Amino acid sequence: MHLNRHILQANRFVLQFAIRTSIRNNKEFKRDQVIKTVAAAVGPGHKVDLSGYDLLILVEIYKVRNFVFASHV
Repeated sequence: MHLNRHILQANRFVLQFAIRTSIRNNKEFKRDQVIKTVAAAVGPGHKVDLSGYDLLILVEIYKVRNFVFASHV
């Protein structure tokens, strides 16, 4: 999985990020595993901050389709 490299590389400081998931009508994907996979894609050196984040990553999984959105705050 690749998050937009320009979003992560444009920041020369430690990013504080949050991951929010929505999984509906799907039994294959588990929330914790999705979060771990996305966090690994962000890369090392960045920190999770669920309320004071610089980057919010939304993961939507519905049936067999999945979507990932990233937005700077």
